[in-house]
Amino acid sequence: MVYGIQSVRADPPEPPEAPAVRRLEPVATVTKRTYWELRRALLHRAIRPGERLLEARLAQQLGVSRTPVREALARLVAEGLADQIPDSRGVIVRDIQQELEDIYGLRQVLEGYAARLAAARITTEELSGVEQLSNEIGARIRGAEENEAELQAHAELTNSFHLRIAEASRSPRLVHLISNYRDYFLSSDFLRLYGRDDLQKLQGQHEAIIAALRARDGKLAEQLVREHFADAAAIIRGHAGPAHGRSENAAPESRAKARARSRKP
Repeated sequence: MVYGIQSVRADPPEPPEAPAVRRLEPVATVTKRTYWELRRALLHRAIRPGERLLEARLAQQLGVSRTPVREALARLVAEGLADQIPDSRGVIVRDIQQELEDIYGLRQVLEGYAARLAAARITTEELSGVEQLSNEIGARIRGAEENEAELQAHAELTNSFHLRIAEASRSPRLVHLISNYRDYFLSSDFLRLYGRDDLQKLQGQHEAIIAALRARDGKLAEQLVREHFADAAAIIRGHAGPAHGRSENAAPESRAKARARSRKP
């Protein structure tokens, strides 16, 4: 498999009795799917730092025209995930691990401070909403292995948990700064790197953060959020750091094994 990525063309061939033409997929949708597939491969290290991604080759493998590939590569460059190759329709992949280290460091500072402010400003209703999100996340962790859609829903719940706390800071500027890193928030790709023990530890931290907010202890809330993101970054670093040659199936297998181990008496 070239570059360790999958084709974004998911529709099977039409049967003989189908109409001669099919409804066209919007260009924006193809571009978005192309971008997210490349991003997934970067996060999984299926595409290695320093590797060249050439427009024509990617278009052929993904089963799309060059236009969505060109736009997806431009977005990767704009986000600092790749560098344009001079006089070439291609890019060189940057070391995503360093990017993630920097971003998680920023999240420790920004979201830690947001939690400090939120401890003094969050309403009872808002706190109940954050607690409800935490309960839903906990139920997913205690449940069975999640499929792709369930993993993404799990990630969105976790992102909502943290954004709700940031919004409770009543600081629009701070929320805006945090939201600038939305593309690097938890995704199903990251969740596959976590074993059950990892998820349970992070969930325990969620509950401790809620307790600090309820106690109106801003200093403790900030400390707990900083530790939470430091631990999350360490988990990702441990799985994605040195394993540059990891196959796209390695992360899910690791998570399944960790879940199996956690069930042993």
